[in-house]
Amino acid sequence: MCGRKAKSEVRRNIRDLCDELISVHGPELERQEENIALLMSAATGAKENLIEQLRGAHESLNEQISGLHLRSLETLKKMEDTSHPSLNTQIEEVETLIGRIRACISESATILAKKDLDALLNLDGEINRLQKDINDFQENQKALNTSQEDSSFKNLRINPAYKWVASVIEETEMLRKTTSG
Repeated sequence: MCGRKAKSEVRRNIRDLCDELISVHGPELERQEENIALLMSAATGAKENLIEQLRGAHESLNEQISGLHLRSLETLKKMEDTSHPSLNTQIEEVETLIGRIRACISESATILAKKDLDALLNLDGEINRLQKDINDFQENQKALNTSQEDSSFKNLRINPAYKWVASVIEETEMLRKTTSG
């Protein structure tokens, strides 16, 4: 008799707890589930947006580097056409610059695939040095041949693309920290 009464009381308590869970905590759990779904949707949208922006920046970077490569080849051709006395040295310098450009192209694809911000910033520094070396080389060529056509690379703008990608990555990280906190 005591056992049945205790079982009956336990069952009643369990029903009461279930009713309370459903009526009191159920709506709150549903609100939390909706909030989580909204956050997941926003995070997915931000991720897709970032991927698209990175893809665009990568394409722009490759176009700029390819343009730089073509202009370097044009410079080499002009040097061959003018036949300076130190042509072999100049050709070696241009080939070195072309090799560095190709290395930057290859490294940029790898870095963007890995989404490695530190490596991206290091590559940005290498590209700055490469641009300076190209400009120095061109200035030396102009000094050797004042009739050489001006083929400056001043229109090449790689750094803003990297800085923009870095700011987008930082914003995404801040959004992720804010939504997870």
